[in-house]
Amino acid sequence: MNIVFNIHNRRSNTATQKVIELVSSLSKNDSNINYYLFCTSDNNKLFVKKEVHKKIMIYEFPDMLFGKLRQGVDIYNSLMRMYYLSKKVNYDILHSVDARPTIFFSSIFSKFFLKKILVLSWWDYVGKGGIFDQKFGIFFSNSFGLILRKMDIFLRKKADANLVVNEYLLKKVNKINKSSINKLIRVGSNEIKPTIEIENKLNIYKNSIFYCGALTYDEEKLLIDVANYIANIRPEIKLVTAGNNITNNQNIISLGFLKNFDDIIHLIRISKIVLLPFNNTSHNNNRWPSKISDFAMEGKAIISTPINLLKNINYSFCIFTKNFSYQSIGDAIIETYDNDSKIEKYGNLSKSFFEDELCNKKISQLINNIYRNCQNS
Repeated sequence: MNIVFNIHNRRSNTATQKVIELVSSLSKNDSNINYYLFCTSDNNKLFVKKEVHKKIMIYEFPDMLFGKLRQGVDIYNSLMRMYYLSKKVNYDILHSVDARPTIFFSSIFSKFFLKKILVLSWWDYVGKGGIFDQKFGIFFSNSFGLILRKMDIFLRKKADANLVVNEYLLKKVNKINKSSINKLIRVGSNEIKPTIEIENKLNIYKNSIFYCGALTYDEEKLLIDVANYIANIRPEIKLVTAGNNITNNQNIISLGFLKNFDDIIHLIRISKIVLLPFNNTSHNNNRWPSKISDFAMEGKAIISTPINLLKNINYSFCIFTKNFSYQSIGDAIIETYDNDSKIEKYGNLSKSFFEDELCNKKISQLINNIYRNCQNS
């Protein structure tokens, strides 16, 4: 059996690294299945680049747009994917992630014209208040975003299997498509061992408070307020971030977006506490940030704002703040920082959650079984 993973993200994007981790685990779980990955090139505008990475054939598709505008909306990118699906790659199942136009058109082409099995992963909530509102603003959400939402729902209805990352999306997809295989499978992680070079480079940030990932304007402001609050009470506590380049605050050590995913994992490993400083939005309550799996993999004590996404699952593995204010987050950090028994307790809880639900070794067994079921039905 041959599987093509189809994602809109650029090659260097963290989401692409997470998919590579998953596909690597899938291939180890079942050596009788061959895996290919379609993603978007970081820079190429005309030609498809091929490379073999971790025994996975990766196709980087060209995109006529620039940099961060390469968000899965380019027509040329879509056409090249369709051409490769029909002429260049022999496959049985297309496994697409989300439904940006690049993914939508190639998935529809594969399903209806090439008559291939379609498996969809639903990683982001695109409804009102979802990712389009948060990333691109209300104007985009109420114009182009409306079309993208309809495309997203249409694709869910036509899929042979829908894999979702949280309980809310599972309820939603069960209403949309009652005939498909619908399964809750979160974004997981593989355990990674750092090199000596990485350890030597990053160990100066040991015992820090750490956050990684992109932040909205409001969340960046919240994190700056948290850092200032802590600095006034416990100036020796270091707050380190990898993501938004926060250059206007001396109380945050901002490393910017790191290209080497192993660096991020090591920063998580050597931190004392990790943060999830999310605002109370529909987007944050109805997705599954992959960093949670990385935090849990390393058995870290996680301090989180009380978002429903985490409060409503069966596992209690986070230290929740009293509310969404910077004072509440700062107080939770200060109260926990010297409490080794509390840090150990919540670190063990997060590690147990990882082993039960977030380990790619287990996730790959579930997904490969779904592929088999789709093929046999």
